[in-house]
Amino acid sequence: MNILYSLLTSSIPESALSADYYGKKRSGIGHTYKSSQLCQIIAGHVPTSRLPMFACVICDGILHTIFGSDIMELDPNNTYAPVCRNPNAAIPGTDPALCIYDLTKPARDLKTIRPMLDTDIQDRLITPSWIDYMGAACLQMLRETV
Repeated sequence: MNILYSLLTSSIPESALSADYYGKKRSGIGHTYKSSQLCQIIAGHVPTSRLPMFACVICDGILHTIFGSDIMELDPNNTYAPVCRNPNAAIPGTDPALCIYDLTKPARDLKTIRPMLDTDIQDRLITPSWIDYMGAACLQMLRETV
């Protein structure tokens, strides 16, 4: 998950990432053209200030999709603690910046991901939810870069 987290947060300067509660150390791996395009689709709309949290949620959530085992095969090194609420943050439910509901998109808006996926990944997206599309895109990103 270290590589995937690095890809998802590649647009954030290291100094800003290290100051964030959800900031993690990154690997030095870079994007290919396709992985960059996929990352833009799934995370390009996320404000920089919330991207580390979003990346942590994605890295945890996709492991529970049909793509989880394939993702772990390509990115098995996971030195990160499970995502949780920042203990210094506001009481749960009082700060919308600590939630991702406004950062998710309806699955129908993510159909642009499908043509960028390998056929075997496309075939597994039967009735995809938002997190299924995230898992599919992340698996493809890892196939492109690892």
